[in-house]
Amino acid sequence: MSKAIEKPVKQLWTPRGAKEINVAPKSKTVGRLPRVVVGLPSRGTMPAAFVQAMDVALQGVGGLYLIRKVYAERNIPDDARNEIAKTALEQEADFVFFMDTDMTFPVGCLPQMLNTRFSLENDLTVMGGVYCRQAGEHNWHVYEWIKEDDGWRSMAFPLYSGLKKVDAIGTGCMLIDMGVFRELKYPWFEYRYRDHETRGWERMSEDMVFCKKCMDAGIRM
Repeated sequence: MSKAIEKPVKQLWTPRGAKEINVAPKSKTVGRLPRVVVGLPSRGTMPAAFVQAMDVALQGVGGLYLIRKVYAERNIPDDARNEIAKTALEQEADFVFFMDTDMTFPVGCLPQMLNTRFSLENDLTVMGGVYCRQAGEHNWHVYEWIKEDDGWRSMAFPLYSGLKKVDAIGTGCMLIDMGVFRELKYPWFEYRYRDHETRGWERMSEDMVFCKKCMDAGIRM
């Protein structure tokens, strides 16, 4: 069953968030439209299915946001995401929206996430869309940090129930305030290996490392 898409409201970006503006021809406004970098950590040619899905996900952004696509051709995901984030900072973007090329997206995904972001009061936010690890699975890419176990555990996540606070979520569909990158130390994304007390050697992927850094810094996810 398809879900009705709320029509985005034209927003004026300010340091504290977005405010509705009068768009009449003679109106005087201050500020500017939000700048969004769509980050594509591509490893070369993008699948045709993804190109179509990307166009679908961006439906509804015209005239409401300043959108720029940034491609990264690096083979290692953490290098690609760091490169995109640095480019977004150089371009003075307000948000970066990561889209992984092995995924599909619902209609109007980005403007819906931006509308939701504008409804929040806090300055620094990371917001992700929920998806499965692989097609056909029902294990959502959403996690909580278990302090006693010093590791991640998959969370039960009720769909279509609005925003939920989590400790970690995959970066394949993630909207990040650019202030997050100014708050955290570089590199923001990196693979980490460690010798766990009970599980032995294990690797933490770049998206989980990023989420752990956000969690430790008190950044809402």
